Amino acid sequence: MNLVSAVVAAMNGTAYLALGALSIWEVAHGRRRGGVAMFGLGFALMASSCGPHHLIHAHHLAAGGSASPLLLIAMVLALAPGLTFVYLRVMAMLGRSGDRFVRGTPSWIIMAPLAFLLIGGLMVGLAMQAMPPLSTMSMTAVLPNLFVSITYGMVGWPLVRTQIRRRAETGGWSVSGLALSGIFPTCSLMHLLYAATAHADVHSVVADLWGIPASVYFLWVVRSLHHDAIVDWNRRPAAGESRQAPRPSPWARAVRSG
Repeated sequence: MNLVSAVVAAMNGTAYLALGALSIWEVAHGRRRGGVAMFGLGFALMASSCGPHHLIHAHHLAAGGSASPLLLIAMVLALAPGLTFVYLRVMAMLGRSGDRFVRGTPSWIIMAPLAFLLIGGLMVGLAMQAMPPLSTMSMTAVLPNLFVSITYGMVGWPLVRTQIRRRAETGGWSVSGLALSGIFPTCSLMHLLYAATAHADVHSVVADLWGIPASVYFLWVVRSLHHDAIVDWNRRPAAGESRQAPRPSPWARAVRSG
């Protein structure tokens, strides 16, 4: 199981680093048009912590570290939204469609979050029951992961609410928006299970500690944008033009035509 867990952890780490690289590219590409994109910068900061965290964990597992079946399941669940979002962003960079629109509400859109809540809750309960006693050293791994688990869970909520609001306005769902929304609950679950099952592994403590300010900044940006407290570059048209931005932000309201 170590090898499988190491491969999945490496895939997650690579996906997060790819998301960070794409965010940095978009921030640099759009800077002259509307300034620095705070959402993109926050996303890159998040990825700069989560990516190394998973890659270091993968190296530890490959070297013979203990693997947790619960954490492996959580990492597998996190691959779907992360890889989907990376794929769509790459397509957008290549000039192809960076999103897909799903009309109505298919059953899988309803069942997926319910299944995630059920499975995630069961996994957390099992992990807490089997959690060994904490030591002073292991606290350096537990506390940062508990912190970012809370903050990234809070990041996910306004993104999910935005997708629900857009469903009422557009009559369907954005696959890119759903994938983005799914990244953070799955990220939160992984960090929570990591704290409960792998807290003896302190190899990624530096990346985990860096994740605290990164997650706080990203949470502030997302909540501020969701409540219209700040304006980001892809929320407004380019200077002197009345057209909409080429790609709407994931928190902005949809605009009806006609």
